[in-house]
Amino acid sequence: GTTTDVTTTPTTVPFGLVSITSFMHAAQSLEVSTNAVGGYVVTAQQNYPLSLIGTAATIADATGNGANMTYSSKGRWDSTTYKGFGYGLKYIGKISGSGSAAFQYTDTDANCASGTFCAKQFADLSNAEPVQTIFSSSGVTDSENVDVCYKIVISNVQAAGDYENDITYTATATF
Repeated sequence: GTTTDVTTTPTTVPFGLVSITSFMHAAQSLEVSTNAVGGYVVTAQQNYPLSLIGTAATIADATGNGANMTYSSKGRWDSTTYKGFGYGLKYIGKISGSGSAAFQYTDTDANCASGTFCAKQFADLSNAEPVQTIFSSSGVTDSENVDVCYKIVISNVQAAGDYENDITYTATATF
């Protein structure tokens, strides 16, 4: 449903020039295989909000259309009126296993009702926010895939420059 605007690598998401009038999209695919009988959990956390190198300026985490999108609550985010950075998930599938994503960008329930993109903020280590599960399985699995779909739009008063942060994905098996 959503196309990407930039080419990512396993370790970078180079948005480049970010717009004030339209969303920029990027994605990375995560894949897990395990023989752990209790399955696995994949969590995500950012070290701090996107920050302008050498300054205190940041690109805020998006709060979505209803100002109810947080690191722990998904929310509708399909209007560029609401600025910031966030992500949605797309569960791709598996060869075998019982995994699922914590939510999907196509969700239309709860805070995402009547929307076209359901999103969350990344949990922020600098604010002591706990890591959040993004996908998991309760048993042995082979090649379960989730796309992390990054989304960003900035305000017209955003300071120009190169912004960065680190997002850490951790896969933990349960034996």
